[in-house]
Amino acid sequence: MSDVMQVCVPVSANGTLAVGTTYLFGMRAPSDANGGGVTVVGVDFASDSAIAAASAPVYEVVKTTSAGVINGTAATVLGSAAWTAGTSRVGTLSTVFVDATEQLHVCHKQTAANADTPRITCVIEYVMGR
Repeated sequence: MSDVMQVCVPVSANGTLAVGTTYLFGMRAPSDANGGGVTVVGVDFASDSAIAAASAPVYEVVKTTSAGVINGTAATVLGSAAWTAGTSRVGTLSTVFVDATEQLHVCHKQTAANADTPRITCVIEYVMGR
């Protein structure tokens, strides 16, 4: 079995969660010369403070082409439940292979403003190859 590696993506840095959709760059899969694509084996999100259910965000980790065109969803965390401070929210995995020409982005969808100022981090776990 391959070693599991991680990349951490700071989603919000102590700022109010505004309404709208934001895409944040997560990682680029290595080129074929450097091992090729990766398989996503886990996605977790955590907040340093509680977030009420009424203003809970929705997160996705999406695959994009090198030109930035979305071509798949790797994982989703739905925003229907309240978040507890310091507790990990595990993403539901979908498409898990990211080809050498693709990138991963964290998509933050906020439908209701949140007056709190949480620090939210996304951790993407992956292994080299399929």
